[in-house]
Amino acid sequence: IWGGLGADCYVDSYNFMTRAYATSAIPMAIMVAIWCVWGLRRLYTGSGQIERRARILSQHTEASLLLSYLVLPTVVGVQFKSLRCSELEGLGVRYLRADSSIDCDSPEYDNFVGNIAWLLAIYLCIPLAYLGLLYRVSDRLHTPAGTDDDAQQKILDEAALKLQEESDPELRPLKFLYKGYRPQYWYWEVVESYRRILFMSALTAVDTPIRRGFFGASLGLIGTFAYREVAPYQRSTTNVLNIVVQYQISLTFIYASLLLNHDGTGYTGVLAGIGEETAGGIMVIANLSMWILGAYFGGTFLRKVQLQNERIQEALAEQMAREAAHAEGQALPQVLQDFTPFAEVPEVSATFEGLDACTSPAAKQVQNEKASELKLSRATERKLKKRQQKQREKDDNRRMEAILLGTDAASTSASSRADASAGPTLSKDSSKRELPRLASERFVGITNSKVDEITKFRTEVSEAQPKLSAAIDAFCSQKGIIKTCDAVLAASGSGFESVYLAVWNLIILVEGSQLELYIQTVRPLKLRAEDGPGRGQAKQMVSSDLAELYIQAAEAKHPFDKLIKSIGEATGAKVN
Repeated sequence: IWGGLGADCYVDSYNFMTRAYATSAIPMAIMVAIWCVWGLRRLYTGSGQIERRARILSQHTEASLLLSYLVLPTVVGVQFKSLRCSELEGLGVRYLRADSSIDCDSPEYDNFVGNIAWLLAIYLCIPLAYLGLLYRVSDRLHTPAGTDDDAQQKILDEAALKLQEESDPELRPLKFLYKGYRPQYWYWEVVESYRRILFMSALTAVDTPIRRGFFGASLGLIGTFAYREVAPYQRSTTNVLNIVVQYQISLTFIYASLLLNHDGTGYTGVLAGIGEETAGGIMVIANLSMWILGAYFGGTFLRKVQLQNERIQEALAEQMAREAAHAEGQALPQVLQDFTPFAEVPEVSATFEGLDACTSPAAKQVQNEKASELKLSRATERKLKKRQQKQREKDDNRRMEAILLGTDAASTSASSRADASAGPTLSKDSSKRELPRLASERFVGITNSKVDEITKFRTEVSEAQPKLSAAIDAFCSQKGIIKTCDAVLAASGSGFESVYLAVWNLIILVEGSQLELYIQTVRPLKLRAEDGPGRGQAKQMVSSDLAELYIQAAEAKHPFDKLIKSIGEATGAKVN
């Protein structure tokens, strides 16, 4: 259907009007199917999976927009062709140029024009829909006035937008509409869509070839001047190549207009005396030359821009490093210097010191017990396997004796069961039950033979909790404590914000190329977190027993340290 699948060769009633209807309706049907699938996926996605639901909506929105973007020029082109009629001179009969079997004066065609006009209007409004969607988020795509020529701010704004478009469900499906353009030209894809429609569809409605050539060349020249002055793309090389393409389009239309000067025997006018093969060869060579020259100059310009950006980036990184060091060295605000945190109150500090003295031995005992338990369970498992192997060997020997001596199978089986009941054999299921019991018995014997640091720690925590509760009550009863805490929080935020911002800017300027890798790594982790038991939300499993909370943290510390160490070894990062 798109580009002509030749359905009229197989279906007698299939004409260009049917083709125009089908070409217009099939994308709409696919669009409906896309959103039906979205409804089913959303139905089977839990209400707590917010990130997954937002991503599913973004995926289907993006699929719909991509579909409309891909089929728009072709569909509109078929619709325009279905409205272009010609008249036979002297007969007064009008027929459709794309299908001469269709009478443009027939009632059927008049009804078709009324229907296809509505469909054409719908498709022509698609770029306006793009504009509406982009306008809703345009405040998140703009850059502050006056920063376009600031190389440092330009890099930081691009990085911020790249992070935002991954976390913002409204930006994700629209990326292909504004990506590649400078932020102030976020709407330029709408201009491009109508330009494609003009060249691929609207020009077919012009009545004569010479006029089509004139309008095509004029549009190409207008596009050349517009793109040269506006330069809407982020990459300078893209702007250069686009200008070359606009010149190429204009020259192609001009040359095509010259080819129309043909009297049936040869070319006239400018191309007089040139054969058709020569004229075609000139056209091919000219187009290839334009591409080669564009690629050469574009590559040369790109290399210059890259070297310049590297020098700018190095200079900016040095500047940001100095700013970060200066920000870290600044004195704390006076309100923070005058404020005494709860942990530094003398009574509270003494209590915490007593707890700290117990934490390290308790954590060490937890890790030792875990290691001992693992060793014991492995040793016990080996012993159980040996018992089972010996019992199987005995059973095999008895069966062999029974076969050789002709003993009744039933008596052999009874004898085997009697020996099994007397001996220390274990079945597979019973071994699974026996394994943790034996390990725990051995484990209890080991732990009871040593000083129980965990019990001491629990006792210390239980004794410290009433003291801490009383200290909290006293701390919160101070006069004006709420206003003081508000002032401390405000000063902390404003004081450290410059430090965080300076460090972030330094990372972007030095390792900005790794930002895309970071986004690709974090995205699946967020989705997997939502599929887990907590549905992506951190939940406190121990609410009141502080000692138990610490013991669980001590149990998790060793595997966590191993994980962090492995990440550091894999990435080359320094891990303390």
